[in-house]
Amino acid sequence: MINTVANKAVLILGRFAERKILLASIAEKLRELGYVPIIFDFEKPLDRDFTETIKVLAGMSLFIIADITNPKSTPLELQATVPDYQVPFVPIIQSGEPPFSMFDDLPHKYNWVLDVLEYSSQDALLAAFEDKVVNRALAKREELRELKALPARRLSV
Repeated sequence: MINTVANKAVLILGRFAERKILLASIAEKLRELGYVPIIFDFEKPLDRDFTETIKVLAGMSLFIIADITNPKSTPLELQATVPDYQVPFVPIIQSGEPPFSMFDDLPHKYNWVLDVLEYSSQDALLAAFEDKVVNRALAKREELRELKALPARRLSV
């Protein structure tokens, strides 16, 4: 079951109040490409807090798309997930917007955080989506799989 979910589920993070249309269009594009988008805009489960819920969803995802344009909770969501899960993270940002101040630390420390994809419009993002988001995430996933399959290195004395 975990492998089935992990081969189809894509977690989408971002601001749902003002950026819901963009995030919904990303979800629709993912569905068209055969993936199962998970947009975390539902009520908190009774037995988990928001951070625990995000972590569970991130751990089960094929990759994660994080819109870091004018973020609110996304920085905390990334800090709660990126260090613990070697899952490709595809950060996207609208042209002209600066990333949050500590974002640059993440790709320097964790090589599964891809370069930020800057988009000029929703249409431009969706036109390049498969190549610039999905294919990059899948290539990073394959790279991570190969690294995880390697045996531990040994030193002799």
